[in-house]
Amino acid sequence: MAELRPPRVEEATAIAALMSRFAPEPISEERVRRSWSAPSVDRERDARVSVRSGSVVGCVALHHDTEQQAWLELHGVELDELLDWALETASGRRLFSGGWHQNARVRMALEERDFALVRHSYRMAIDLGGSAPPPDWPARIDVRTFRPDDAHAVYEAHMETFEDSWEHVREPYEEWAHWTLERPGFDPELWLLATSGEDVAGIALCRVHDADPETGLVAILGVRRPWRRQGLGRALLLESFRRLAAAGCMRAILGVDASSLTGANKLYENAGMRVVSTFDIYERRL
Repeated sequence: MAELRPPRVEEATAIAALMSRFAPEPISEERVRRSWSAPSVDRERDARVSVRSGSVVGCVALHHDTEQQAWLELHGVELDELLDWALETASGRRLFSGGWHQNARVRMALEERDFALVRHSYRMAIDLGGSAPPPDWPARIDVRTFRPDDAHAVYEAHMETFEDSWEHVREPYEEWAHWTLERPGFDPELWLLATSGEDVAGIALCRVHDADPETGLVAILGVRRPWRRQGLGRALLLESFRRLAAAGCMRAILGVDASSLTGANKLYENAGMRVVSTFDIYERRL
């Protein structure tokens, strides 16, 4: 029988390997450790590993979005006891979970516990080796990179531009900063702000992938409502490609809701990006 217990710091490498098995790009050890040090996370309270013969064979983590809702992250091959622990721990909460489509084991385990498939998201990618068209900026828009005193304005722009997203939850500033400004390798030259006078009209927050330096990630791209339908999103995306290529990246990736309420997936397709993997999202109402 497998041992179920909180993960140990030295097991981050093994957990990253489990998380990477079906992911379209590798998950780094640093990413695992950063998740454990997030302001909202208590490793002893929120995570468990399944250990057999001294090896980590499965892992689960609960991310508490609100008092009524949580996200359940599940990886590996020893899943039953991990899921039972998570369901008991999150009793009374609405739960979301998911896995990359090719990970049949996780999908089956969720469905056996009354999780229903409710949504898909796409990983999209584009090769940066060719010549991309230059961005065509809307009138009265200026573009610059991030400065330290922009932090709260960028945070507010991110939260506002994603209000139209499915099941959006406003993230506390401290949690946002932990995953953006404070992560190793943060490069302000890859954070783009489109401004109109004193207002932030749109943002593109990019970085070099921490486990694959040839891959650049457009982590956040958002345009505030008054500046939508003017080509600003496309211009920010094309400028992101240019900046990531200059940083040495051979390809750019991003994630997008397959049924985006703002049509973001169509924008990315029109810019030359293609779907390379699908993430299936499940919900269990309690």
